[in-house]
This record gives sequence, C-alpha cells and structure tokens, in this order.
Amino acid sequence: MKSLITLYLLLQTALSCAQDKLYLLNGTKITCTVSGILPEHIEYNTEKGKSNIISKFDVLMIAYHNNTFEQYNQPNEDININAENTDITDQKNNHTVQNPQSFLSINSIAITNADFALNYEYLSKNEKVGAGISGSYNFNIRVTALNIYFANLPNSKKNYDAGIFVNRYFGKKETQKMQYSLGLMMKYLDFTFDVVRIDSVNNAGAKTQVVNYSKTNAMQLATMATFGGKICFKNNFYVQFLSGIGGFNLRGKYREEFNKNMNKNLKPGEAYQSYTFLPKIILSLNTGFYF
Repeated sequence: MKSLITLYLLLQTALSCAQDKLYLLNGTKITCTVSGILPEHIEYNTEKGKSNIISKFDVLMIAYHNNTFEQYNQPNEDININAENTDITDQKNNHTVQNPQSFLSINSIAITNADFALNYEYLSKNEKVGAGISGSYNFNIRVTALNIYFANLPNSKKNYDAGIFVNRYFGKKETQKMQYSLGLMMKYLDFTFDVVRIDSVNNAGAKTQVVNYSKTNAMQLATMATFGGKICFKNNFYVQFLSGIGGFNLRGKYREEFNKNMNKNLKPGEAYQSYTFLPKIILSLNTGFYF
C-alpha cells in the first residue's frame, strides 16, 4: 500500500513539470533530458548539458515531459523526493552517487598458494574498458608445486607479485548477468633460491668437497592474454573469474640454474636442452565490492 501511495505522489509531482525526471530508489530526483534507453542503462543529459548514464536497477521510474511514465523497479520503503534537488545525492551519506566504476576484490584461489592477493579495477563510464593493478604477498616459507618453473630450485621461495592489466568488456553491466571480457596483463613475480656450488679443497693432502649455498634473487616478467567474466549483484557485491595464458623470458642466474636442473639427468648421447622462454598461465576467482 505504501508503494502505491508513493508512486501516486510521484506521478502527481511529475505532471506539474515540463522536463524529464529520473526518480531513483534512494529517494532522489534528477531533472534532465532522457536521450536513450539501453537494455541495462539509461542515458540522459543534465540541465547543464552534461551527458551521463545510470543503471536501470538504480531507477524507480522515469517521468517524461509529455506526461508519460516508465517504471523499472518497486520501492523497498517510503522515499522522499526533494523537488529543489536536481543532483544525484545519497541522503543518508550526503555524497554524490555515481555509476559504480571502482572494483576491489580478493583472489580466493590464490589463498591455496598462501598468497594474499588484491585486485583493483577502474571501469570507464561507458563500462567497456577497465584498467587496474593487482598484487599479492606470499606467506609460505617454501614455494609450492603451483609455481612449477622454480619449485624445483634449491630452497626456492616466492616473495610477491605485482601486475597491471586492461580489459575490454562486452555487453552492459546488469545485476546478476555475466559480462565477458578480453584483456592483456603484465605480471612481475619476485622470488629467491639458493645457488649450490661444490668446491674441492686440499686438506692435508686429501681433497675435500665443500658445498656452498648463496641466496639469489630472481624474477619473472610475463605478458598474458586474458579471458574472464564478471557478475554484479545487489548490495555492491560482485564475482569475477579470470584466466590467462602467455609467457616470459628466462634471465640471468635463473636461466642458468633452471637449464642446469632440467638437464641433470641427461643420458649419454642426448642433446643438452637450453630453455630461454617459458609459458605462464593464471587462474583467479575474485570476490569483492564495487563502488
């Protein structure tokens, strides 16, 4: 009953005005000119001529200047419309509300590798291009088998990684619907391992072998093509999966020790294999919030 009374009051208010009006679920109103209705969004121009878009799931109804109406959602509670307020304002928090463009999440799959991994992405206003950063810190004292290209090096340990990425999204973001993406990512991974050196020492005429370990810092700098999908839910929650494939060049001591380790069991007559480039894949399941 309260919802019907609310809609009735909104309709009566709108009939007395000659401009289009967007009534939002948070109880505010935008005086504007509606320029387009997309499957999941509404495009409009403000009184100052600025172009904006807003998600339909934030809109209660549109009151057009010709006295026609379109309703998109039902109000969850009584709302108040301030006829003098033509800005999008959150009455509870008293700040400007915009289409969500920031996405902050934790990679839940990375936890299996003892990584605490965060991702931040900023989405363009047309919701087609996103750019962001990612990073993780590893809490294991030894590297796990998931890092196959340095797990077999002596006393290897992953320290951290950091990356930058850009995504191209297809379709419009709509609550509880998948939005797919293609992208490009560059990722830097820092780790350490021990270089083992065996020296022969003469001791009173007898030769003794001494094993020396020296800690060495190494890295991977990979470029990967990515494919993913994102689902946004109400209450600003979202889930995103991401997969990627690419590779990196082996460098310095890492290249030397990796090739030595890969060829240590060569049989007579077998050729020495020298690796300079290795593939890399990623798989993540990000859960977080948009704002």
